[in-house]
Amino acid sequence: MIIVWQGFEDHVVQPPVYGRAVNVGPLVSIIGLLVGAELLGILGDPLAIPSAAAIEIILREWWSARDLEASARRTDEGRRADTRAGPRFRTQPQRGPRG
Repeated sequence: MIIVWQGFEDHVVQPPVYGRAVNVGPLVSIIGLLVGAELLGILGDPLAIPSAAAIEIILREWWSARDLEASARRTDEGRRADTRAGPRFRTQPQRGPRG
């Protein structure tokens, strides 16, 4: 009975609790626990959620940096297109002192 309870707690209760503690989604927590247990056995469970959180943070930062770079590139291309099109406003002709 203890083994059944331990398995239930490890795979059902811990992912949401740890996920809230380290701000990781439950699916990432469950997958992390399964992969950690498969790769390292008993030692994999305590290391799984922090490792999954670190990987998720790295991927999130990489993805946001990629989006920022793409938006900066689009903005820069838009600016170059505007300068090639000429001035946006018509300028008034220059008049002499008494016009």
